[in-house]
Amino acid sequence: MVNQKIQDRLAALRAVMKKNGVDWYMVPTADFHNSEYVDAYFKVREYLCNFSGSNGTLIVGMDEAGLWTDGRYFIQAERQMAGSEIVLYRMKEKGVPTIQEFLLSRLKEGEVLGIDGMVTAAETVLDMETAFSAQGIGIRSEDLITPIWTDRPAIPQSPVYLLPEQYTGLSAAEKIAQVRSRLKENGADAMAVTRLDSIAWLLNLRASDVVYNTSFVSYVLLTQETAVLYVDSSRVSEEAMDYLKKNGVAVWPYGEILDGIAAIDVPTVMLVSVENVNYRLYLAME
Repeated sequence: MVNQKIQDRLAALRAVMKKNGVDWYMVPTADFHNSEYVDAYFKVREYLCNFSGSNGTLIVGMDEAGLWTDGRYFIQAERQMAGSEIVLYRMKEKGVPTIQEFLLSRLKEGEVLGIDGMVTAAETVLDMETAFSAQGIGIRSEDLITPIWTDRPAIPQSPVYLLPEQYTGLSAAEKIAQVRSRLKENGADAMAVTRLDSIAWLLNLRASDVVYNTSFVSYVLLTQETAVLYVDSSRVSEEAMDYLKKNGVAVWPYGEILDGIAAIDVPTVMLVSVENVNYRLYLAME
């Protein structure tokens, strides 16, 4: 029996791909912070192919589509994608190509792989750029999902609250001072903290944006002189706001992180973890 829901969504994506000159499109399992466990807003792969496991990458071309996942999810993926055209590629099984190997075997010179740079790790894109450039294959950052996911859930907004220092051991100011010291040791002036668990630890704040997790969607931009938390201030408790001010942390809207990076004085050396930062932020840091 054909799974019409999956087929219709793939068809909608392909129409947008064609309009934007994209030959293949890659959909990882991640949010803007490269988290493994994500809120409903970021479950794009599940929206397109039904597979709800925590790890998997969907690759969609004009005439075929494939899902790569690990051994925990082979049976689940088969069941959830049943009736669709999507081929399951069992990662690390003998004879199964990696995503990069597969794309190199499909993409031709002059063709383009589309990604959403906000949800794709910089490391992934940089590795692909190195492999693809020699073959004349391009990579383009385009959000092709928003135009087709018309009833997409909102980005999470659970209340952000303070975890008392009796449980955290150090104040946010003390932790920030430690980070600044390590930056100096590594010859860096600034860094963007993008991992949600790292931000929760650094500022002694907690929330519940993702089920069974205590983090919240945000960024922190640190220099030797300033510390800025990028988050919707309306969701931060009064106690937490007072604590941030006391510990020298300013609060700016979540969507202004790219502007914040652009405003940093040049020249500045930024410390970055390419496996954790998304490609769009990486380009802004460059």
